[in-house]
Amino acid sequence: FACCKQIKEDLVQLNIPEEVKEIIATNRKISSIKDPVERIKALLDHNQMLEARKEILVINKVKQLNEILNYTCLKGHADLIDLIISKGANDYNRATEAAAGGGHMEIVQLMIAQGADDYNEAMAYAAEKGHMEIVQLMIAQGANNYNWAMASAARRGHVEIVQLMIAKGADDYSRAM
Repeated sequence: FACCKQIKEDLVQLNIPEEVKEIIATNRKISSIKDPVERIKALLDHNQMLEARKEILVINKVKQLNEILNYTCLKGHADLIDLIISKGANDYNRATEAAAGGGHMEIVQLMIAQGADDYNEAMAYAAEKGHMEIVQLMIAQGANNYNWAMASAARRGHVEIVQLMIAKGADDYSRAM
């Protein structure tokens, strides 16, 4: 029993997370079940719980990577984007919006090449910040919510973009006030 006590002390010193300690304890309980059928059922239940936790961890990892991707696109760090995507980031639409708002044409184009396809929101962000070239790219890609972009540009005084949106068909002037 001294051996078990030493292992327990070692685990405490290693600062093992509570989740890991819980898994170890559950494994011990399962292995103490005498009836093989009940032991298998317990193992399956335990495995199902572990798989659910793993899925949650993967989802959280992807969410964090997408936040990093968005920030990287907003700040214009094109050199980091491939690395972040290779780690699992995949929200190209939000990344495009961030890059559009930041005025980073190269990154907007990269996100479109990756599969971004929500051009209206990116156009609105670019319009709000006065990035005419990105607004024009979004129109070329298929953006067509000219009222939203006009309102975004008008709030910030980007007259040329407002004029472009009117020329494209924007007609809801109440949103621009």
